[in-house]
Amino acid sequence: MRWSLLLTALFTLVAAGQPARAQGPTTATVTPHVERDGVYPGTAVRLALKVTLAAGLHVQSDKPRDPSLIPTVLTIDPPAGIRVSQLIFPHPTDFTLKGQTEPLAVFGHEFVAGAELDVAASVTPGTLTIPGRLRYQACDDAVCFRPVTVPVEWTLKIVPRGATVSATDEAVFAQLSAGRRTGPPAAAPVVAPAPAPQAPADSSDLSRLDRFTVLASAGGYVGADEFVKFIHDAEQGVTRKGMFEGRGPIAILVLI
Repeated sequence: MRWSLLLTALFTLVAAGQPARAQGPTTATVTPHVERDGVYPGTAVRLALKVTLAAGLHVQSDKPRDPSLIPTVLTIDPPAGIRVSQLIFPHPTDFTLKGQTEPLAVFGHEFVAGAELDVAASVTPGTLTIPGRLRYQACDDAVCFRPVTVPVEWTLKIVPRGATVSATDEAVFAQLSAGRRTGPPAAAPVVAPAPAPQAPADSSDLSRLDRFTVLASAGGYVGADEFVKFIHDAEQGVTRKGMFEGRGPIAILVLI
């Protein structure tokens, strides 16, 4: 794809000071839970993740209404003898943005997601590690931050029939039970590697971007009118705390 440079604007929001940066902590606390302290071969067991973000933040649901938004994705890589039969996500809530006609489907700053696993009857007693990862993008009412992928793992204790097992973390799994089952995860399609991109003829102009230092990155819910106003205010030295916080030079690059 050919990219042409449409606009590069370098300006200062307010006279010298701190560099511009994305607002607020965006890293979630992700805690894994296993439904029981022992699992019999030939039975099912649920896993849960309790996810907590800073107040005022949310993530897109696993099925955003707007397909251009980044969904929350839970991926589990079970070992031999373990099968993921269901993924479980909370019911999304509506989040209305100023200027948008349709609300977003989001998960709030604290939620529980998880999965149900089938344990084959052939699995021998012992300890199994179930690796996985949660991908999400934290947003507030103005800005979406860089997507994050958090590695997680659960430990299953496989026990012989007749062994005593007990339920654990009942409050967490009560929240999981209130969620919705989405069926087993779809198999990832096999995609042929893309050919190496060819450098555009005017690459000498784009090479100037190497002189910039990236201090922070974020995307936001900004319509055309709001973006034009942001540019106008920036040229006048007006701080827009709803979009960026702090002071210092910001480079804006628009590519088409």
